Amino acid sequence: MGLDVLNAIEVQEAIQELRNDGRTVIFLDAHHERGEKLCDRIAIIHNGRILACDTLEGLRAKTGQHYLETFLSSTSKARHELEAR
Repeated sequence: MGLDVLNAIEVQEAIQELRNDGRTVIFLDAHHERGEKLCDRIAIIHNGRILACDTLEGLRAKTGQHYLETFLSSTSKARHELEAR
């Protein structure tokens, strides 16, 4: 987000309010832990291609990884496994 801590918290709270109102928010962030916390569905995009789009639990089940960061930083084998599904 490139924000200081207090402003980042405010943005996260605003996103949560929009979510609670049933609105769709498209959220792009390289900090995976925020996506894990804020998003109902997560898309994994690699080289401009969506490899997977699911809930956090669905992605965990598909990849066998608990944290998205672990999955994304793992070998390309995991990416190829997702592409094959």
